[in-house]
Amino acid sequence: MMPNLSLVSALSTNEQLHKTLGYCSKKVSLFVCVNRLHQLYISCFPLNKENNTDLFDGITLTESVMADPLSITASILAVVVAGFKAAKGLYQLADGIGSAGMEARIYAEEINSFSKLLQRTREQITQRSEQISSFEETLLREIINICDRVIRPINGIQESLNPILVRFRSSPSKLRSFGLRVQWMFCSKDKLLFYRGALRGQHRLLDTTLALMILQYTKDRSPQNI
Repeated sequence: MMPNLSLVSALSTNEQLHKTLGYCSKKVSLFVCVNRLHQLYISCFPLNKENNTDLFDGITLTESVMADPLSITASILAVVVAGFKAAKGLYQLADGIGSAGMEARIYAEEINSFSKLLQRTREQITQRSEQISSFEETLLREIINICDRVIRPINGIQESLNPILVRFRSSPSKLRSFGLRVQWMFCSKDKLLFYRGALRGQHRLLDTTLALMILQYTKDRSPQNI
């Protein structure tokens, strides 16, 4: 089963964003960074001139409208909760099948790490809520939207596998066979490998975005700007 085509399209656009953010992480001015990101986003998601909204998953891109920090932090929190739930379930699954659970544990560690990064992003937004721009909000919403579509199915997988683990615990042969099946699934199943790559890409993008937000916040609070 192939991944959702809209998710594939979104990730293709994100590859361009990764390249731009890599450029922005170098020693260039913040104004140049933000302007370059803004121009890229406009080119990736053209505006519908009738209602001034972009054409990607209903995300609004309106520079004149104030960003809504409460809304974005609530959206982040929902994905954080789902991420920690998925990671916990995968850890339990990995522990239950022993050495065959190594790949499931790696997925758990990566989802857990991403969820912690989302938590730090939420804290940063809360700290500087009056200063978050509509562009930053739009970029963050795109990341959250993609990650929600990645974490939700992984959560569903661990929720379906853990009850089977409980049922097979009393039978060593069935547990061994089940463990090998889980190991194959997390090592070789195209859809899961796609989700893993998608999550890693969003982790890099979010990490750089958060670094730029912190840099901007620090600059704004410097003595010469107060």
